Amino acid sequence: MDIVIKPIGTFHCDFKYKQDMPRQGVLNQTSKGVVKLHLENAPQCLEGLEGFSHIWLIYTFHQNQNWKPMVSPPRIHPKKVGVLASRAPYRPNQIGMSLVKLEKVLNDSLEVSEFDLLDQTPIIDIKPYIHYSDSRDNSKQGWLINEDSYKIKFTTKAKEQAQWILQNADLDFYQIAYTQLSTQPFNEKIKRLEKLEDHYILKYRTWRINFKESEDGSIEVLGFNSGYKSEELNSSHDKYSDKAIHKRFLNKFNN
Repeated sequence: MDIVIKPIGTFHCDFKYKQDMPRQGVLNQTSKGVVKLHLENAPQCLEGLEGFSHIWLIYTFHQNQNWKPMVSPPRIHPKKVGVLASRAPYRPNQIGMSLVKLEKVLNDSLEVSEFDLLDQTPIIDIKPYIHYSDSRDNSKQGWLINEDSYKIKFTTKAKEQAQWILQNADLDFYQIAYTQLSTQPFNEKIKRLEKLEDHYILKYRTWRINFKESEDGSIEVLGFNSGYKSEELNSSHDKYSDKAIHKRFLNKFNN
């Protein structure tokens, strides 16, 4: 018997591109998302949910049309694993699940944080996280390995630029730097990197993050640059509607 699954809501957030999204929601603690329900009796369906700190979001990978029997894990691993032994989005039924922090229950929507979903993700179910049944202290982690976590620090220049970008472009590069650089910062297979003689450039949307590894083993963010070339900024084509912000940034910091 075929089972017809219809979305009950839509997820809304700032992450529109896969490269912007953190691999795990716990690395995305400052961004806010909203689950907008499409149910006529939404308030009744949400009754009692406000007492939970976390919820499971069951959704579909709406940007993936194909699936693979074997996938390459995003972590450092010597070989591919079966798709059903992973959390990869390339699944036979394109169904995903994420544990997110519940911030607020509204009339027909939920405000959440600590998520790893993209904007416009179709939500097909919501379940409360129950600690005694959903957590197992003696669980094994299979092929997963521990990753080194790097401490992130900013130069004075980088702090000033990050604060300006946050206030004017609504992009939190403090959080973005932590998400992108605290684990595997030099892995060119999973990050858009450019290696220069004395530092690296991480390409994030239309921005560039300059960083290097310090003598103490931490990652030092040196500063930020626009990803646009001068001829691109002077072009009328503005796909991401952000060229005006980049021009102001360049005028401010003389990049």
